[in-house]
Amino acid sequence: MISILCKANHELEISHYVYIRLDELEALSEPSAWSNLKPLSPRVGEVFYTNDLGNKYLGQESENGLREGFGTMVYKEDGSIYSGTWKQNNKHGYGTYCFGRGESVGDFYRGEFYEDQQTGHGMYKYA
Repeated sequence: MISILCKANHELEISHYVYIRLDELEALSEPSAWSNLKPLSPRVGEVFYTNDLGNKYLGQESENGLREGFGTMVYKEDGSIYSGTWKQNNKHGYGTYCFGRGESVGDFYRGEFYEDQQTGHGMYKYA
């Protein structure tokens, strides 16, 4: 299982797959920086890919190619990261969303998601 941690010193860690400092997220706009996010080896039953928007996903996938089960997505546009359960390509179930660049950088929400929306029980922590 992949775990995600947003640290008070503005570091972000996702298990042994991804480790970056939040203040370095700006550099993710450079293609060469994205190559450093590739895991050493996906676990059995997991996929690793970059989609058309440049987002990187590591996790489980359904037979028809949808994000389904547990996985982690790193969003290229703003450096945000979601790690948790997915259903038909939507954040759905329980997970952690760490906000990337912008006003909320370093903030995170850990809790329930329903069809890509934060909902139900959860905790929002400000950086």
